[in-house]
Amino acid sequence: MKFSLSPKEAYTIFYNEREHIEEMIQCGFNTKKLCRAIMRDLLELRV
Repeated sequence: MKFSLSPKEAYTIFYNEREHIEEMIQCGFNTKKLCRAIMRDLLELRV
């Protein structure tokens, strides 16, 4: 299932998750894998 998001909506989603993402990075989460996961999620949301 795909959704159409404007760049502003995608940025808002990312910005709202920023604190959670920063916590994951501070806990030693692999940043390369994290970035790939974020990109994959955002790409799935576009049409």
